[in-house]
Amino acid sequence: MMAAALANALERARRDLEANEVASAATTIAAAASACTAAREAGLRLEPTALATLQELHARCASSFAEARARLARDLTTAGSARRAASAYRPIR
Repeated sequence: MMAAALANALERARRDLEANEVASAATTIAAAASACTAAREAGLRLEPTALATLQELHARCASSFAEARARLARDLTTAGSARRAASAYRPIR
């Protein structure tokens, strides 16, 4: 059950990141991390196949995060360039 809940959380976070819903993804990832900590403290262990599935989902989530981060960097660069370009046309007083 724990593995299924974590898998759902990671998949939801990946979808949120791909949809540029970063705040929602962060909330989901924080909840998944808390669940992992609670499971570890309770001494729960995952079966090897469940662990492999979660590792794959985590890798996909990390990839989606990298893409979201790259989008943010591009947006910030574009915004900075647009601001500099616009200021060139402001009248001098």
